[in-house]
Amino acid sequence: MVVITGLYVVMNSGGKSDDTAPERITVTDMFGRLVEVPKGADRVIAAGTAALRFVTYLNGSSMVIGVEEFERDMSPSALGGRAYAIAHPEFSTLPSVGPQFGGDAELMASLNPEVIFYSPRNQQGADCDTLQNNVGIPVVGLSTTVDLTRNIDQFFKQVDLVGEVLGTKERATELKAYVSSLIDDIGTRVKNIPQEERPTVYIGGLSYGSSHGLDWTTINYVPFHYLGANNVITTDLLTTGTGQISIEEVWKKDPEYVFVDLAGLSLAKQQYAQYKDSLDEVTAFRNGDVYGVLQTNWYASNWDTVLLSCYYVGKVLYPEKFADVDIANKADEIYTVMVGSAIYDRLVDYTGGTFGKVSLAY
Repeated sequence: MVVITGLYVVMNSGGKSDDTAPERITVTDMFGRLVEVPKGADRVIAAGTAALRFVTYLNGSSMVIGVEEFERDMSPSALGGRAYAIAHPEFSTLPSVGPQFGGDAELMASLNPEVIFYSPRNQQGADCDTLQNNVGIPVVGLSTTVDLTRNIDQFFKQVDLVGEVLGTKERATELKAYVSSLIDDIGTRVKNIPQEERPTVYIGGLSYGSSHGLDWTTINYVPFHYLGANNVITTDLLTTGTGQISIEEVWKKDPEYVFVDLAGLSLAKQQYAQYKDSLDEVTAFRNGDVYGVLQTNWYASNWDTVLLSCYYVGKVLYPEKFADVDIANKADEIYTVMVGSAIYDRLVDYTGGTFGKVSLAY
């Protein structure tokens, strides 16, 4: 017989009618690929750098049916300040889909997901095509190159993409509005500070693939960007955005404030011991203005913590402008909104440190 359902005419031969199949939509992923997915997929896998973080941001944690093996490790060294993992320890109980940086196609297919979110290590859409062909399941490609400064539009685009696939568009709108409100608040607090009163600053110890010492830095540190601080590291020293410089440049540039990512603190101490005489001549070291910040990167950027760091760095550089901000309260607000739980105390316990002055001397 002929079954008429809305605008569709479906031939029914007595078995399960096609009108019971889930509605499908076509999305454009972060590599420009057109991918047809079930509308409001609720059985998903997120593999590759940053994928599970974004699924969590978009209220998709309960839809995840398998994770990369390292996501099952709840030890402090494995967590590395990843707020999404600390807030959702249930990830550690899910089946493994294979190793870090992309998993295993056969293991993914065995769990029968509706959609795989995949952030390929080489950031090539062709890698998403390969995985999709291997598993026979729609693969939506996500990017690790989004950020909250130069590529913030792409950050928001990725939020919209994940929200559309998961059927959480309202959440995507709310999340974008919240992040924008934090950025606006930070900018408003400092907008009237004269340029001559904006200090020179440096961030070291940034993780990038692994832990690094004081000589690993970036020209795009989000707190410096939105606080209007004068980062002493510019494109003439570091053309790649994030990377290694000569430690002598810290001495030459003489920043007034130095911030050390706590992920690299032990290595920063080793370098300080080696270059102590020179570094002690730097204004920040001479005045004791060296501060630790929570880990910026681990399996892509911890964007929730990065936004929190804006407030802490703001309190250090412009205390009168951020006098009303209690970092612990702001942390619980940000983590609750972004990953669903007030996990600041647990994050500090797991990572073994929090914001504050640090000494690099043994």
